[in-house]
Amino acid sequence: MLWQWYRIVLDHTKKDFLLIRQFLSKAFLDYGDVSLAKEISSQQQGTIQSIILSWIKADETFYETEACRISLKRLESEGNVTIVGAPGDGKTAIGIHLALEYYQRGYKIYNAHSVHDIMKSHKNSCPQIFLIDDPIGVHVMDDEKVRAWVSYNTEIQAFIQNGGTKLIATVRKNIMNTCQQQINKTILVKNQVDLTMVHCSTREKEGILLQQAGGKINKDDVKHMIEPKYYPAFPLLCHFIVNGSKHISNYSARQQPTSVIYNFIDELTNTHRFHYCALVIVAMHDGKFDQQILDDLEDRRKLCKIIELCGLDCSPSSLFNLGKSFDEMLGIYLTEAKLGVEFLHDRIYSAVVYHFGSRHLNFLWKNCSSVFIRDMIRSENASLSGDWSNEDESNLVVRVKEQNYESFAKRITDDLKNGNVVDVFLNPSLQDERFQIVLADQLLELPISELKNLLCLIPHNTFKEKSTRQGKTSLDFGVLTSSPFHWICKLGLHKLFTAVLGKMPDREIFVRNIPGHTGPLHFAAGFGHLEIVKSLVELGVDVNSRSKLECDDNSVGAYYPSFTPIFYAVRQNHLEVADFLLKSGANPDLVRDHGASPMLLAADKGHHRMIKILLDYSADPNICCSHGTSPLFIASQEGHKDAVRVLMEGGAIIDYQNIQKKGLAPLHIAVKNGHYNTSKTLLDKGADPNLPDSEGNTPLHFAVSNGKGDIAKLLLVYGGDPNLPNKRNETPKYLSSERIGLNDSFSAEDSTILYKR
Repeated sequence: MLWQWYRIVLDHTKKDFLLIRQFLSKAFLDYGDVSLAKEISSQQQGTIQSIILSWIKADETFYETEACRISLKRLESEGNVTIVGAPGDGKTAIGIHLALEYYQRGYKIYNAHSVHDIMKSHKNSCPQIFLIDDPIGVHVMDDEKVRAWVSYNTEIQAFIQNGGTKLIATVRKNIMNTCQQQINKTILVKNQVDLTMVHCSTREKEGILLQQAGGKINKDDVKHMIEPKYYPAFPLLCHFIVNGSKHISNYSARQQPTSVIYNFIDELTNTHRFHYCALVIVAMHDGKFDQQILDDLEDRRKLCKIIELCGLDCSPSSLFNLGKSFDEMLGIYLTEAKLGVEFLHDRIYSAVVYHFGSRHLNFLWKNCSSVFIRDMIRSENASLSGDWSNEDESNLVVRVKEQNYESFAKRITDDLKNGNVVDVFLNPSLQDERFQIVLADQLLELPISELKNLLCLIPHNTFKEKSTRQGKTSLDFGVLTSSPFHWICKLGLHKLFTAVLGKMPDREIFVRNIPGHTGPLHFAAGFGHLEIVKSLVELGVDVNSRSKLECDDNSVGAYYPSFTPIFYAVRQNHLEVADFLLKSGANPDLVRDHGASPMLLAADKGHHRMIKILLDYSADPNICCSHGTSPLFIASQEGHKDAVRVLMEGGAIIDYQNIQKKGLAPLHIAVKNGHYNTSKTLLDKGADPNLPDSEGNTPLHFAVSNGKGDIAKLLLVYGGDPNLPNKRNETPKYLSSERIGLNDSFSAEDSTILYKR
């Protein structure tokens, strides 16, 4: 493979025909010549078919487990499945197996890389199955991808519900846990199969190992290699035990997977140095390597430096042997990508990075991308995100020792200067207080004017065109389009905050004039960093300043424009922060342009202790938004009985009727939604059980119509009249007879009780 690239270096007139086809296809489409574009793009179908053929070959060693069978049932009955697990647990292998099952049924397979791929490729004219790995992030949560799934969720669900479309997603468990709240209403959280819970039995582990071995291991020797309990990445470990070494007996499936992979990588430095060098080349190009890099002089220099650090030279014969090494490692360490090669699995990528990077930190600082630094480099004291706390997991990143913090801080500073703000602050190393101190020292070496400009710098590639504005409803998105100083406040980096402001003689003016749609105080309040909130308020930041963040206006609980800091603290239930802001003059009744108050947000989320704090500062519990929704109404709608109780104790109007919602009162909506305890709380405080809405329906009408027999009985106890007619002259008693035999909780016995009244 590399020998081909070497020839390209020698002959700059040669071009990659696949790239030319792709470019021309897009160009003709842009200019409207669809027929010619189709003719050119059709030549790429062979590439897609080759991917499917490689999947079929890989699937020959697949062993079907109970988790796979459960996933198939979910896919058949619900139309989608999300396979969750640790890296190396076999998520993708199961996904490929399921996709190939539907391929045999006549479905067209799409290996999607983003939700946008699904939107572009979906067709109603033919059955399709989409397989997407890591849709919301690999090493860290990808905020932009999360927003995209939230934005397009309705369309994706419609595709599946209409039939003919299936979706398989594979998600790392630590990533799923990190963004559970953000995606809790998307299709990705539905129909999950968690491989850490539905893990392999001993029999299944034996089957996986024997299937992958294909006769290389004696069946009698397998049992001593199997550990019954779950630990991550067993299928990947089997792959390496079978394919990674000639000395299978030296390794056991009871060993931690990362340490085994690392040992294989280390073994290559002695036995197959060209193989090792090829893996390092791929790793140092963010896990993917293609011939386009040779078009850039700096990349060619980087390539030669890697070869040199691996103990080789750049002679034609070395490059030829290196090219052969790429081909020889396909299927074991590497797999073919569209324009080159990539790692077979992220754990291999991580192990190679750890092995090479730990020995050559200076090379990493000078040559690797900001994305690479974000994902693969950690300060010594930085915590790792994820569910697995064993030592093995910590080997997946390069740990920078404290004596090297200064060089790390210099690289981080350079990334900030280059506008890679998001990559810098998504690195958990920034949470390491010792590293914060070193980074602060590095920043303080800058002249005051340069430091100010750096702290106010808006990051690259965050302002998108109008077509991608959907879903911009969260404070998380707000920080993606904000400055380093906003990030410092968002993450609560107090030592860095104190250090950089301490150098500024005009710090009060600086913090009050930070550019951006949302102030630093909003971020500090929204993420609960009390000390930074106090410092900003002491420096004179307005506690009632409004956010100018633009977003979709589609739900009460979203992060809206014109929010003041107290809104964010209330929304996230940061009690101490809210109390301090209110004590410092925050107006609890200052509504946003939609008319929603902080009290409404607290009620929507059921934050009853927050409601009590707001009431203690004389907040009005009856302010309605422009839709006529009161705090008590929305708390009743969501079934937050404690919030309902506190609101009524604080003076909320119990039977206030929302004219814009057909005269519904809190009790109507609580009954309609089946919230028994909330309904009882309202009735205990004096809610009228016979209050009619604008169509004459009483709470008892709603209980009967919605099959809530237990609540109907409750209403009767509190004086509900089953003989009151609505405007259609229907009484609850009449409606009860209509419900007998329906499949809900309203029984014939319930109807009889009403008839006795």
